[in-house]
Amino acid sequence: MVAAAVALRSAYGMGWAPVVLMLLCVPLIAIHEPPFGPIGLAMFILAVVLFVRQAAAVSEGAVHPLDRLIPAQPA
Repeated sequence: MVAAAVALRSAYGMGWAPVVLMLLCVPLIAIHEPPFGPIGLAMFILAVVLFVRQAAAVSEGAVHPLDRLIPAQPA
């Protein structure tokens, strides 16, 4: 989950806030006993909301990174 957040951060050029929230929420979700599990899930939801808002702000003025073709390097 954290690797996916880092990859999406580098693809969209966003801030570190969603990645940091993902790092903090993983152990809390793993514990999953109240109050830690619900706090971890709330942090995960906040990270997703931040990611979506930042992705929308970045993509308004730029070309989507997955729309560009990248030539493969010869083996």
